Amino acid sequence: LVLAVSVPAAPGESGESDFGEVTRPPVRWRDVQAVFRDDPGSAATVGAYADTARGRTLADLWTDEATHDFLAEHDLLWFDPTELDQALDELPEPSTPPVNGD
Repeated sequence: LVLAVSVPAAPGESGESDFGEVTRPPVRWRDVQAVFRDDPGSAATVGAYADTARGRTLADLWTDEATHDFLAEHDLLWFDPTELDQALDELPEPSTPPVNGD
């Protein structure tokens, strides 16, 4: 799920400057301009790619051919803020971490 937001001022760079990484300022729902998400039918493929991307930097991912292949095969669906319910429809509930070591 990706949110495009309008913020009053962009924070300073805090990561890989080539990729525009910044520290996220506080975001309010009224600041959301658009919502993007993957097609629910591609959840297994997206999950498998996410597992390979976890913990890697944008710079590292951008040089990985698997990233370019994934981007060529998977488009994000676009929703405006009034369609938030539709954007969240069919998405799995977020998993919660175990409590007390369970």
